[in-house]
Amino acid sequence: MSSKFWSFWDVERSEYLKLVYLSLAFFFVIAAYTVMKDLKDSIFIYTVGRSYLPTAKILSMIVLIPAILLFSYLVDRMRRYRLLCAYSIAFSLIGFACAYLLGNPVVGLDNPVTSPNRWFGWFFFFFVEGYSPFIVSLFWAFANSINSPKETKKYYSYMVAASKVGGIVTAAFSWYFFSCNFNSAVPISGTLKHQIIVALSSALLLLVPVVIFFMVKTVPGYMLHGYEAVYKEEKAMKKAEIGRASCRE
Repeated sequence: MSSKFWSFWDVERSEYLKLVYLSLAFFFVIAAYTVMKDLKDSIFIYTVGRSYLPTAKILSMIVLIPAILLFSYLVDRMRRYRLLCAYSIAFSLIGFACAYLLGNPVVGLDNPVTSPNRWFGWFFFFFVEGYSPFIVSLFWAFANSINSPKETKKYYSYMVAASKVGGIVTAAFSWYFFSCNFNSAVPISGTLKHQIIVALSSALLLLVPVVIFFMVKTVPGYMLHGYEAVYKEEKAMKKAEIGRASCRE
């Protein structure tokens, strides 16, 4: 009885750890995406111009096609958690580069002249547009690959709730940060505030691979094969039904 109790506890603890890690990873994904999504249009309008915003939305569907084809190629050849880590790191590094370029006097926000030739505004818009198809959808692909249908019904609501909290926290912090006038010896300009927020969002996204790394190291491997486990269970049930049918005959 004692061994059965402890084995049952290990399974429950493993499920709990997996839920905590997935919720924390999704927390960071949505926390970073919420802020970047809100800054996307404003930075584009300030650099390129409001009249080009509909054009940017249309072009984003075309510009992202090569990236989607590359993504489809990698999905078939890499494990989901490695692909999620790779894309999170890549988007984080690009985000840090964008934060730096925001302070550039020519391509950044300090240049008040709007023009369709401001390539940084276009790049930043398309970059943030890639968050949803590459980071958010990839997280769900990873989560679906390690959770059984029973676990999705049981735990996904908690993961979504954690993501909502992440979005609320970063949005509230950004609102306070932009609206607050800091009394310091060195005043914080609007450009510097944008740089700080973009850098912080990129840093949050960089925490996703860290969470996934600890999850892979601490959660047992058999808990990270959701649909494979379902397949084995269904196969065992099918064999049992065949055995009962043969006994009846």
